[in-house]
Amino acid sequence: MNGLQVSASALFDGGEARTRRALPNGDTAFSRYDLRSWVGDLSVGYAISTGSGWALTPKVGVTYVRTIRDRATETGSIFGLTVARDRHDALFGDAGFRFARADGSDAAFRPYVGLGLRAQYKGRKPTAIGGYAGAPLALVATGAQRASVVGTVSAGASYRLGSGLELFSAIDTQTGSDDHRESVMSGVRLRF
Repeated sequence: MNGLQVSASALFDGGEARTRRALPNGDTAFSRYDLRSWVGDLSVGYAISTGSGWALTPKVGVTYVRTIRDRATETGSIFGLTVARDRHDALFGDAGFRFARADGSDAAFRPYVGLGLRAQYKGRKPTAIGGYAGAPLALVATGAQRASVVGTVSAGASYRLGSGLELFSAIDTQTGSDDHRESVMSGVRLRF
């Protein structure tokens, strides 16, 4: 069965970070700051039946991430740092396909594999501005830069137990020029 697939999500992650830094003079500097992120994601795909309960689904999508790091001021040493508050915005675009059991298939075991590309259009080079206690914020640190385009590979399987309950495992990887990430997930999903 062929069919349009649209998915959207909005997420909020509110965290608090605590740091502890050993200094060459034997002091230890401490800080605490809030770290909040908002994520919006939209994807559109079209499942094309390939027969026997399988489907090939080309997809495109967009993801927007905004992270706000509050000002951090280290205490405990005259060499403590103050790091300015920062807002970092990132925008990603995805295109690819997935080969999997069709949504309408009655099969309990549901393996899949996916291939694609992910491009980052905004926010590839994060920075932090800071200074030593009592001094102007004149130090600039540049974070690790992401590749503008990475290849994506995903594979996994789920097993439907009935009543909407499903066990799943998935492996995802992204790779590009000096930019590699991998993740593994397993869990239980309730479909309704």
